[in-house]
Amino acid sequence: MKTHIEPINSVSKKITVTFDSDFCKEAQCSVLNKLQKQVVLPGFRKGKVPQELLVKRYGDVLQSEVQRELLMKALEHLEKEDKLHVIAVTKSDFSLQDKTQVLNLEVELHPEFELPDYCQLKLDEKKLEVTPEESRDFIERLQKQQASYEVVNRPVQEKDYVKLSYEGFVDGKPLDSYEGVPHLWLKQKSTWEEVSATDGTGIPEIVAGLKGMKADEAKEIEVTLPETFPVEALRGKIAI
Repeated sequence: MKTHIEPINSVSKKITVTFDSDFCKEAQCSVLNKLQKQVVLPGFRKGKVPQELLVKRYGDVLQSEVQRELLMKALEHLEKEDKLHVIAVTKSDFSLQDKTQVLNLEVELHPEFELPDYCQLKLDEKKLEVTPEESRDFIERLQKQQASYEVVNRPVQEKDYVKLSYEGFVDGKPLDSYEGVPHLWLKQKSTWEEVSATDGTGIPEIVAGLKGMKADEAKEIEVTLPETFPVEALRGKIAI
């Protein structure tokens, strides 16, 4: 086996591996012996199928397994003889050159580097102070993450989570009919909102207006579209 190594970059190499005929015969014999032990054909006991018959019947499989055997042997050779620590094969193909099997490889190598004398490094310890507000916010986030929800039969209160649907109209025309209206303002068949939440993503007037409502109750809420609304023609208008 002969190898020719060309650098692509610091961690990538292009390698050409040439196998002599004896090496290829050994690989084929190794694969045939393994195949012979496994194959069962009518008229032959297990492990007694002639290798000539195996070559005829399983030629394509045999060739693929031989090439796999050669690839593994090539990687072992590169590790042991050429001292290359291959961590990935990015390309591999076989070809015949003057009746000789040639394997063309592109591989990624374990990068070489030297560690600094990190034992002598010193880090400045930064004192971490947590304010009462930060503690409270953290506890509230944990409470929301771990909370369980139950259906209750009473008017909606602050901090309740409500499943609702809504649709907006301007001058009797649905907001859905205007091009460029953000998704939040389009018809919602099913969405969840936290009642009176000031840090949520819902429409504030709707979030606040849920307070006091009962299950299956309908309600009209007036919302003044902001001056920054994406649809210029709707800016400042009343949506219901």
